[in-house]
Amino acid sequence: MPIDLSKLSNSKVKAAITALQKGDEKAWFSLFTDDVQLYDDGNQMQFNNFFKKALGHERFTSIDKVEHNGLDVYGNFHS
Repeated sequence: MPIDLSKLSNSKVKAAITALQKGDEKAWFSLFTDDVQLYDDGNQMQFNNFFKKALGHERFTSIDKVEHNGLDVYGNFHS
């Protein structure tokens, strides 16, 4: 079920969440630098491997609040 992305005011964040929601690997990976760092529960993860598994499965189910000039997004997430 599509969610309302109109609350997303930062264009880069909106592009990233749109790609995440669609499971669009090409769009998702194009938004990050080659030296991106990812931490999950305090543990450093390999970004590309992590998201190749997550894209198409993990997504927001709601966006409840957006703060900090559109950089902080809060909502329910299906993983």
